[in-house]
Amino acid sequence: MSDFAGHFQSSLEVSSKVVFGCVGTIRLLAGYYLIVLTSYEVVDEIQGFRVYRASGFDIVRCFAPETYGSLSPRQKRDEGRYLQLLRASLQRGSRLLYFSLGYDLTLNCQRQHLFTRSSASLPKFIAKDKLLGSKLTLRAMHSKEVAITYRGRMAVPGAVEYPRTCWQTADKSFCWNRHPGQTLATAVAATGSANEHDVQSMILPLVCGSFESLQESIMNITVKVSLISRTSIGRVGIRNHCRGVDSEGEAANFIETEQVLEIPGREALYSFVIVRGSVPVKWSQPLVDLAWNQQILLHEPCDIAPVRRHFSRLLSRYGIVTVVDLLGTIGDEGRLKACFKKALASLPLPQTHEKLIRYFQYDAHAESRRGCPASLKRLQIWSKLEICHQGYFAITLDEGTESVVTRMQDGVFRVNCKDCLDRTNIFQCRLAQIALQEQLCAVLPQDGDSMIRRLSRLHRRLWANHGDRISLQYSGTGALKRDAVRVGRQTLSGLLRDGRVALTRYFRGKFSDGWAQDGLDLWTRGHYA
Repeated sequence: MSDFAGHFQSSLEVSSKVVFGCVGTIRLLAGYYLIVLTSYEVVDEIQGFRVYRASGFDIVRCFAPETYGSLSPRQKRDEGRYLQLLRASLQRGSRLLYFSLGYDLTLNCQRQHLFTRSSASLPKFIAKDKLLGSKLTLRAMHSKEVAITYRGRMAVPGAVEYPRTCWQTADKSFCWNRHPGQTLATAVAATGSANEHDVQSMILPLVCGSFESLQESIMNITVKVSLISRTSIGRVGIRNHCRGVDSEGEAANFIETEQVLEIPGREALYSFVIVRGSVPVKWSQPLVDLAWNQQILLHEPCDIAPVRRHFSRLLSRYGIVTVVDLLGTIGDEGRLKACFKKALASLPLPQTHEKLIRYFQYDAHAESRRGCPASLKRLQIWSKLEICHQGYFAITLDEGTESVVTRMQDGVFRVNCKDCLDRTNIFQCRLAQIALQEQLCAVLPQDGDSMIRRLSRLHRRLWANHGDRISLQYSGTGALKRDAVRVGRQTLSGLLRDGRVALTRYFRGKFSDGWAQDGLDLWTRGHYA
């Protein structure tokens, strides 16, 4: 570890630094540290707005050097360790952190529409073709006064001094920097500073997950498909250190994935949302020895309250919930599956004309070993019927008039296996393929099937890359069974790669994931011990 005191001495000589936005502040033993964005990459565009990946951060102290000098030798060592954890967590997460100005990545298209009267009234604080700038540039770009609708209420121009910032309108459930951002906003508000709005306008809502697009043209029609994943900040952790739900009903590795279809020539936009998350009962898989498979421990008797809170949140946000359980039926997974089914059966749901929570089980491991085409065919037919029942979000965009919503998504698939990585990604890819086919056939009745065939290979690659990023976040490696998504079957090279990935996961779980978990706790909650 580098000399921490030397860091403070050298920091006195630093007069200025070009930064591109604020991430937030973390309070450690000596005081507050400001986290700033120092570099970024342009990834792609969505609806004409650029999407960026945060690639570099810096940590700046916000207290006098004598404050650090007053710490005891042990506190100084702890402070250095906390900063080391914070930097490692930022470096590890920088591969998966995305943001945009003018487009709210924290909200899916349907929720953006529900929060605004039309796509034209979204808070566009930055021109579509402009990059980020320095502090002064950011302040100038955010100074334009606009009227926006937020959560169904129209903000009357003149009723407030400033328009709402990107940070204020973002869904904090999917803001990876929720804790640092709120800490900074609260600290500035407590001082009563007149620059409070300027500071908040520079806080960038960061989304952790994945973003990638593909584009294809046929018969002079251009189709663009974007895949966006948003990881919930409610229960963040590393694979073997974070399982199940907490007392508030927040599930580990809970991720909302949105597939957005844009057809510029037809001025049409389609969106399909699915979610994944750890089995929402209280369970764990502690690393007690060097065994390859660790035992699953169930917290019995099962506490139904966290399960109820979890599904109440899902029903409120998405509507009808279709649970797709890919756990095995024997061994530890079988016990976990039985506990989950029992908890679902005990949920006190209101009496309506249709079931609000549907449960479907499919033993992915067993069925793949059997290689039963009839079972897979039944799964595909059932999936198509459920997608037709839930629907998807569809809107026509018109520059001259208000946008017209032609369809709403009334429910969501909640898919899980044990880790919610490999089997889950394969099944979600199939759901997304069916939804994409339905959408293309709706907007292109004559050319829909041809476009699907042209897009099939690119779409599988899109989902394979998505699976790798999600797995990298939760397990530290790429996904297993990647060939099943990328080429539709398992290959010899894929099997060899899976062996290497499994070994890497084993060693990371035994020797390095604990440090990664500590860094995440410090970054997302400010917890240090």
